[in-house]
Amino acid sequence: MIYLDKVVEDVELEVATRYAEKLGFPPRLVSELFTAVATADEEGIPLDAVQNRIEEFMRMAG
Repeated sequence: MIYLDKVVEDVELEVATRYAEKLGFPPRLVSELFTAVATADEEGIPLDAVQNRIEEFMRMAG
């Protein structure tokens, strides 16, 4: 929902963060990832660059 409506509600962020942490991602990484996704449109970052950034975060966490 966060990416679809381009609005990051506090409750959405909290739920997504909890899921990510339960999957083993460090809290700092989770915060950076969600910030990157949420601000991509405002920063004019194209979708493929967002996907690349997500993949980079996944490699860092792995």
